[in-house]
Parts: sequence; C-alpha cells; structure tokens
Amino acid sequence: MTSDKVHIIKSKKDFLSIAFVLIFVLIFIAKSERTEYFLNLLLTLIGLVFLYQLLWSLTGKVQLKIDRQKLYIKKSIIGVSFEKSYKLDEIKNIVLKKDSNANSYWNFGGLLIPDKNPTIIEFVHKDKKVIIGKGCQEFNGQQIINELKK
Repeated sequence: MTSDKVHIIKSKKDFLSIAFVLIFVLIFIAKSERTEYFLNLLLTLIGLVFLYQLLWSLTGKVQLKIDRQKLYIKKSIIGVSFEKSYKLDEIKNIVLKKDSNANSYWNFGGLLIPDKNPTIIEFVHKDKKVIIGKGCQEFNGQQIINELKK
C-alpha cells in the first residue's frame, strides 16, 4: 500500500479512568474468592471492558493513510491492529465536529474536573456512519478533511 499522507493519532490518556480501573481490579481480586459464580462472571465481563479501556488509553493509536484512491484507517492496541479502507469517491458528508460524548466530568466532593472535548471527523460511507478520532488526543482534523477532499 503506497500512501501520499500518513497521520498518527494517539489515544487520549485518561488518568482518572486508569486509576478507577486499577482500583476496580484490586477490589475484584480481593473479593473474587468470596463471591458467587454469577457475580464473578459479571465482574469479569465488566473488568474486561475496563481492561480494554485501560489498554487503549495507554497504548492505542489510529493511523490514517491517504492515497489517491483510498483512505486507510488502522487502529492499534498493544501491537494488535485492525485496518479498514474506504474509497475516497464513496465518502460523503465529511464534517469536523466536537465529540460531545468524550466530555467526561469527574466530581469529587463538589470539585468538578472537566476533560478536554476532542474533535472527531465524521463521514458516511456506503450508508454507514464512520467516526475518526473518538477516544483520541486532539489532532488537526481540518487538515485531514482538506486532504480527503482533494
């Protein structure tokens, strides 16, 4: 795959979530010997979701490659990658917007700590909505959109 432009967007480091996950894992380990099977299973499933979020926050990245015909989106977490490609002439309604779901607030005894609200790129490809940048650090989305529209 040859590409004209490559953009790498790293995951957003959400340290409060990381601390919460570590506390959850410690509580899970301490309680696991004394809980019932169903509760253990439920805690394990919740723990796996938290573990994925932790690994994404620490090691995740999105790599965008744009060539003359396609956009390639490669998502990586702890060395495991998944790649999708989209023909540029099939990309419709591309917009840059604020990700309202990414604005997480932490409330500690009246102290409100807001997170940054990162931008995302959203477009439609074959009647499916595609989002780039969710859970990632700030990036220059307008530059990417300009390259896609060329």
